[in-house]
Amino acid sequence: MLSLFSSRASRSDSSSATGSASAQTCHSHTSEAEQTASTNFGPTWSDAGSRTSNLIASQAPEVKQLVVLAATQKLFTKSYFDISNLREIAELIDAPTKGGAWAMLQPLHYVDYADMPPMLREAIPHLVNECLTARERAATDVFTALKGVSL
Repeated sequence: MLSLFSSRASRSDSSSATGSASAQTCHSHTSEAEQTASTNFGPTWSDAGSRTSNLIASQAPEVKQLVVLAATQKLFTKSYFDISNLREIAELIDAPTKGGAWAMLQPLHYVDYADMPPMLREAIPHLVNECLTARERAATDVFTALKGVSL
């Protein structure tokens, strides 16, 4: 990704050599390190990104973990419960999207947390956990079931 920055800089340098007014307004007095520093409002280039630039980002387990973490935080920081967000997370990690916990959470779609009884609000993270760990439980159950079967 850092190479993209370098090519952008070289393009703007070549544009400024021709006297382009728009290229001259793009120049900054900040260093490359300052330009690639982390911000709170969007994607940035970093050393971590440059280490993984040869990988396809969608296939990197670390990126998937960060996406799941950010989406899960969003699920609990909004003022209401959004089962669509939960379903997207489950699909990303190949967890099933049906079952008892799903059936209990579906009617809460778009219900404000403030409008829920405290006991229900406290149960939601446990129900979400049940939804997102269903795949692991199913694999464990199958392994246990097949343990006594000789193939």
